[in-house]
Amino acid sequence: MTMFAGRTDSLWDGWNPPVELTRSVPRAVELKGQGVVLVIMAFVFAAVGIGGGIAFRIQGVHEEATARRMQAEGQETEGVVERVWRSGGKSPRDMAAYHFSAGGQTYGGEAELSSDHWVGLSGGSPIAIRYLPSNPKVSFPSADPPTPVPPFVSLVFGGSFLLSSGLMYNMVRSARRLLEEGRAAPGVVTGNRMMGGRNRKNQLVYQFKLQDGGVHQGRASRSPIPDGTRICVVYNPENPRRNAPYPFGLVKVAEE
Repeated sequence: MTMFAGRTDSLWDGWNPPVELTRSVPRAVELKGQGVVLVIMAFVFAAVGIGGGIAFRIQGVHEEATARRMQAEGQETEGVVERVWRSGGKSPRDMAAYHFSAGGQTYGGEAELSSDHWVGLSGGSPIAIRYLPSNPKVSFPSADPPTPVPPFVSLVFGGSFLLSSGLMYNMVRSARRLLEEGRAAPGVVTGNRMMGGRNRKNQLVYQFKLQDGGVHQGRASRSPIPDGTRICVVYNPENPRRNAPYPFGLVKVAEE
């Protein structure tokens, strides 16, 4: 905070805030296009989180009930492997298609097998199958019963989307409150830093001078601005650590 100390001493000299920031607080604020998109995404994420979490739990309950029925009522028979393959993607799975006879009819299915079981099979190999006599379409290889979706999956899935939704909504809410209640002050850019990994973003570093003479430093994800450039900063008078360069990307002062 010493590099631009001389500059900050005179930041208020001849400086006037943008006209819209001279209005009395709380200012009327409205969303910009990016803010509208972020709010919509927040609601979409919330809907996906709630709906997906419920869907996973319903699926898990259904699979648990099927597993109990299969254990109590299921019968064993010998089926025949039609083909084996390994699915693509980042998490390949060892798969097999099979068919078997029950009640004078032929039924088929596909299932993921354990690697030890899968490696010894090929088209035409015999395979033990367990099925429901009341509904032979429900079947699986006896050595590889399916695992019902555990309850925590619905919680993790739903929770992750709801958390993301909350973070997005809070970004808009925080920006709105800061622009409604914040005070404008002159600032000066003190640096630009590239942050992150593959998707690197610029972090703008700046100082701004309060009306009482104090100097605070801020950081924000913004496009690079040359060091020494004077900017406008909006800050919370009660907590100057809450600040952002003006104009904001998500909200703006509403037109009168």
